[in-house]
Amino acid sequence: MVGVFASREPRLRWAFPTTKLVVGGVVAAALGSLLLGFWSLLGQVVDLAPVFVLPVRAWILTAVVAMLASGVALTAGGFLWWALMTPAQRVRFFARRSLYAHRFGNPLGLKEGERLPRIRAARNKQGVIWLEVLAVAVTVEQLAAVQSALSSGLRGRLSGYAVTEVDSDVAARGVRFRVEDVTIDRAITGSSGLRVWVVLACR
Repeated sequence: MVGVFASREPRLRWAFPTTKLVVGGVVAAALGSLLLGFWSLLGQVVDLAPVFVLPVRAWILTAVVAMLASGVALTAGGFLWWALMTPAQRVRFFARRSLYAHRFGNPLGLKEGERLPRIRAARNKQGVIWLEVLAVAVTVEQLAAVQSALSSGLRGRLSGYAVTEVDSDVAARGVRFRVEDVTIDRAITGSSGLRVWVVLACR
């Protein structure tokens, strides 16, 4: 379940899962570093109470190793996931952030507690991504009007992508957005067409 709209929510709620992994890794590594400093500090007083301090230091050292290892694993996993994420997955998460997060302008005009629309994305063999948004608390007309918000919300590797077509399905209460790389020139110029004609004529 996606959830409901909230004007006040954690900043990372609609962040990429890769971002959440990296943040979690950094936090774990920071806590491990703090514990390492405390472990070193206890080493200065081990002679005063060795029976008490030594077991505590051993436990802290175990926790330090676990936290640092977790931090490295989470951070590396986040970057690896980001590198392997497909364009369709990226489009879906960018769309979630653009439509769900209040700080991005609330283009659907959602009210507090309203159910959020469901979002799906798939890429066909031609490299075109179809983003499907199913209406729940909003109308199909409201969904169709967020074309510019979805296009402007694409960042990073998808900065050259944009919504080029909107297909409204009133019966299914949903809207499909065609998302593709608009920086690719798909037009056939006259000179290239002339060269093709010459090659074919000479055969």
